[in-house]
Amino acid sequence: MKVRLQKIIAEAGIVSRRKAESLIMEGRVKVNGKIVTQLGTKADPSVDHIRVDGKLIKIKPSAKKEYYLFNKPQGVITSLEDEKGRKTVIDYFDTDKRLFPVGRLDYNSEGLLILTNDGDFCKILTDAANGIERVYDVKIQGFLDEKIKRRKINAVKLEKGYISKPIIEILKETNSNTWLRVTLRTGKNREVRRIFEKLGYTVVRLKRIKYGPFELGTLPKGEYRKFTAEEMKEVNILKKKCSRNKK
Repeated sequence: MKVRLQKIIAEAGIVSRRKAESLIMEGRVKVNGKIVTQLGTKADPSVDHIRVDGKLIKIKPSAKKEYYLFNKPQGVITSLEDEKGRKTVIDYFDTDKRLFPVGRLDYNSEGLLILTNDGDFCKILTDAANGIERVYDVKIQGFLDEKIKRRKINAVKLEKGYISKPIIEILKETNSNTWLRVTLRTGKNREVRRIFEKLGYTVVRLKRIKYGPFELGTLPKGEYRKFTAEEMKEVNILKKKCSRNKK
């Protein structure tokens, strides 16, 4: 997860964040061999090589891995910080652990978001090769065209070289809207919204209710909880399964 350079440097325990900003402006910080002087620059400490005065920064991983389910409200950024000062998902967490969100939910979407400090687990869930299911409840304006219903949508071309393959189920129809359940095995940017834009519909509400074996359930909006013992078993099952698949 990319965060601002000054935050990475400060969290590494080298200097304060304010001093880190001075180091950047003085040209004493390099990212992947290139000098950086722009304060807005972001980097991923788990991937990028960051040096201060020639010394490589080493981020100490937390000894204990933590896993949380969060019910993200609408109007919240899925990020560690926001340059516009908007509320982020991390603002809801009362912890000193360096957590990061698994995947994304856009600003106007809500529902299940997993946060963790386990990079390996994050990669398992987000790697398209693993085909982890994401399930959404989606409210659209109007009603699905009969041709679309009969065709049973299973492929939508969103861009050159990329075809989304949603499973779409009608939950209920109201006077002017339709509730649908959409299942995807990919997590492209705004994929659900783009699917319906392509089909000629406007998404009124989008809520993720499931990610892999992890379900939102009755968790109140804006609240979070740690994984249960059963969910931790699922974490280990996923890790073992993906480890076998790589061999």
